Amino acid sequence: MRPPEVLRCAWHDKVPLVHKMMRPFEDLRRRHLKGDRTAVLEQVERYTAPSGNRWIVVLRARKSGIQVYHFVWYRGTDNRIRAMRIRWDGGGQAHFSWHVLEQYAARFSPDVEAEERLLQFVTHNYDVAFKAEEIGEDNTNMNMFGGIRQGLLFGVLDEQADIVYITTFVDHSLFFPDQIQLMEQLDFQRFMGSLSDGQRQAILEKRRKQEGGEERP
Repeated sequence: MRPPEVLRCAWHDKVPLVHKMMRPFEDLRRRHLKGDRTAVLEQVERYTAPSGNRWIVVLRARKSGIQVYHFVWYRGTDNRIRAMRIRWDGGGQAHFSWHVLEQYAARFSPDVEAEERLLQFVTHNYDVAFKAEEIGEDNTNMNMFGGIRQGLLFGVLDEQADIVYITTFVDHSLFFPDQIQLMEQLDFQRFMGSLSDGQRQAILEKRRKQEGGEERP
């Protein structure tokens, strides 16, 4: 299947998938409430939907609440695995090519089977922060840079399909100086995305005061 077809098919799984995750969600919420409220707890669930789609779902609990990340994966006609991060709010679907997963394998997990490798990749890199770079005024696509915990992702955004096609993975050991700066920016963006609205506003206000100084009467 082509990525747009994968996306359309994945949407049919929303109701059974949400229902399936209710118990793990509640179990994680209770575990977090009983433990250290400042800690971050992560839990990974695998699920095969009635449609046959295979899912990896990451639940992350922290003081600001529980966030849920959904990945559907499939094999192409060449039998290689691809995956797509699905967002039910309809924004920023991300498709991971087989090449990305092979690059990841060469660096982190050369000796495991493809399905286990995908699970490792998602478990460690489920939260992605993207930065766009316009290619041209008349082009509907934009270059995209994605920050993850173990490196950088490179790809293109198809605005019409609303899908980021991720084609390349580079780990930290291969960064150029400008990529280190980009990684730091995206790391901060990922961190901010994990917070509540109130926490984000407090941090931004603190940064504004530090950078510009407090106004004097």
